[in-house]
Amino acid sequence: MITKKKINQVINDFKNSFQCQKINIEGIEYILIDKSANKNIFGDKTKFEALVNHIHILNSDICFCREYLKSKIDELGLYVLNKLVAQFPQHKFIVYIELDNKNEVIFRFHQQWEEEPYYYDIKDLNFKNTTIKYFKN
Repeated sequence: MITKKKINQVINDFKNSFQCQKINIEGIEYILIDKSANKNIFGDKTKFEALVNHIHILNSDICFCREYLKSKIDELGLYVLNKLVAQFPQHKFIVYIELDNKNEVIFRFHQQWEEEPYYYDIKDLNFKNTTIKYFKN
């Protein structure tokens, strides 16, 4: 069961442990959470970063404070974006926070690559049973 206390604990733990670094693969600078990620590039740069840079933060069918969870998602998205921009000011990012009807929260981000579309079409984020918020600089 998800309570406000559990939400706060999970979000604070995530904030305290969130780290990423610049990794050069085949002459391209990727910003990745996991430095041990498979260096075999798959898809385009956006897809590669978005799939490597995703974390399932929370999952529970029972949540009596869904509106509170939604407000904390906004806080988390802005926190991560600001941290990325502070650490890598020369890069542009887009951060996604997904919340489905089972209260699973998934975080992901990628750089805004000039020649590639975003991982999600931000003009149409209406998915059945899932809310996706995005934050970009």
